[in-house]
Amino acid sequence: MKEAKVIPLEKVQELRNWAHEQFFTEQHYMNMSGDTRSVNVLQTLMNKLDWEFGTKYEKTESQIKYEPSKEDDIEQGSLF
Repeated sequence: MKEAKVIPLEKVQELRNWAHEQFFTEQHYMNMSGDTRSVNVLQTLMNKLDWEFGTKYEKTESQIKYEPSKEDDIEQGSLF
């Protein structure tokens, strides 16, 4: 029998982050088409990775990219 390969948690977390990015893409498609199957599968996968393999929610690259920076908040100022 073949020996089981141990995968580092960092690699499993990378898979979870990738699934989260795909979730955003599929969520956009779902909003346009009404088809929820792929979003449901990806959410189930992320839940399983969190519960059984110890991954956790992390901001994805696209979230960080489009998040306003502190400098943007200061430059815009406040209306009040």
